[in-house]
Amino acid sequence: MSYAYADRGVVRRLGAKALLWYPFARLDCKGEPGWSYIVDCFASSLLGSRTLRLLLSRKVPSRLLAPVEMSVEAPVVEPLRCSKELLGELVELASGSEEPPRPGFFFDQVDYTAARLFGAKSAVGKIEETFRNYAVSSLPMRFAQEVKPELLEYRGVVHVLMVVDAERRVFIVLGGETMRSRLHERYLLGEPAVKMELERACGLSL
Repeated sequence: MSYAYADRGVVRRLGAKALLWYPFARLDCKGEPGWSYIVDCFASSLLGSRTLRLLLSRKVPSRLLAPVEMSVEAPVVEPLRCSKELLGELVELASGSEEPPRPGFFFDQVDYTAARLFGAKSAVGKIEETFRNYAVSSLPMRFAQEVKPELLEYRGVVHVLMVVDAERRVFIVLGGETMRSRLHERYLLGEPAVKMELERACGLSL
């Protein structure tokens, strides 16, 4: 297995409640030497969502993904649907074959006025939901424009250390750098099916 280095001092400072090695597919950018994408290979696979796979992905310097021996003792999560075919899936998604977006809400001028003047919760909720749906449905198009998936090279599976702290925040640790991932908090800890499978795979209580 391939592991990305995680600095032990950084991990200690995060005050971990749980540690785990989480699987990503590594995709190197041919047009941007020195940069790679790590693409989710667990939660999105369990939920069967290609769009979620994009949402849970990160662009990182390739140097942080140099394979090393496991630097921190922690359970290893086995990858799901993380072969080279994943790259073809992303190309399809970017070309417009993505899953349909969730049904949205519509708001009118009355909703907008109520939200602006009175802070009406129902109107604010409709507006927030509308923009959320727009962001999700436009993601594949933005991915195709910015990333050009045909210029990505599949480099196999890399396990990256994830830290869950006492406040149930999730951090990705690469070298001496940390990134909080609120989306992994939402889908690893907030989706019962994913949380249960993750706990089973790691022997942890999250």
